[in-house]
Amino acid sequence: MGICIDTTKGILKNSPLMPVIVVSGFMFGGSSPEMPDFEAMAIEAGAKAVQYKPIRPKVFLQAINDAIGVAE
Repeated sequence: MGICIDTTKGILKNSPLMPVIVVSGFMFGGSSPEMPDFEAMAIEAGAKAVQYKPIRPKVFLQAINDAIGVAE
């Protein structure tokens, strides 16, 4: 399994309430060659959200706010 999936599981094992956002090294989800469904695997591992590089600041900030339950 991918390193970020294992890391997510490890973080949540030690801190189950920690909101985790996983960042993929692959650019633009869905536009890469055929590969396992990274986003589904990250969410299944407990991630609150998945972001793809390049990180878009406004989208990333919204993911953080969503993960920690901040209302706009």
